[in-house]
Amino acid sequence: MVFKKTRWQHKTILLAVVILVLVSTKGFLYYAFFVDVSRLKKENPGTTGFIDFRVKQWQKQGRPVRIEYIWLPITEISPEAINAVVGKEDNSFWSNKGYILKGIIRAAKRNIRSRGYKYGASTISQQLARNIYLAPQKSISRKIKEVILAWRIERELPKLRILELYLNTIEWGDGIFGIEAASRFYFFKSASDLDGEEAKKLASIIKYPLSNAALKIKYDRAGR
Repeated sequence: MVFKKTRWQHKTILLAVVILVLVSTKGFLYYAFFVDVSRLKKENPGTTGFIDFRVKQWQKQGRPVRIEYIWLPITEISPEAINAVVGKEDNSFWSNKGYILKGIIRAAKRNIRSRGYKYGASTISQQLARNIYLAPQKSISRKIKEVILAWRIERELPKLRILELYLNTIEWGDGIFGIEAASRFYFFKSASDLDGEEAKKLASIIKYPLSNAALKIKYDRAGR
């Protein structure tokens, strides 16, 4: 009985959050119904919401804009790199529906306790939705938009295409977007030629691409 009550409470909390966002977020209906995710079946994005955010951020800081964004078909990406990224970021990617409700609820409870937005519980499809359509600032409304877009992406696109889009659009360092640009920058080679160790190193910096871990790989390469 306790388990059923807890489960019911979780669903009630989630429903309350969804209703709150529906009422308070003006742009919610646009993301839920009018964003054309189907175009991603065949069209590679020339830019992304995340790239545009970084460009505006740099312009505001007075920094010169420098973007490295190179597309590589998934058939040419090293299998070791694909496995390393999926294993690190979303090991249930091939079977989940774009979001994991238990993970979202768990992260929400931890955020409430910490009074912040430190925990995200994002799948690969959620990260893709965020990278292409949204911005990195954390909020409840953005998380709901992210989940809805991820659900729509999963309905429209095959898993392999989702993974191809993800690997080619995520941020891998300061101005580095996509695994091909990252591989050339950090290892002086195409992502087609990454070995298992190099793939693991790249996968390790996805969560914090501007962190010291990314800088360490950058400096380590100088001694190769």
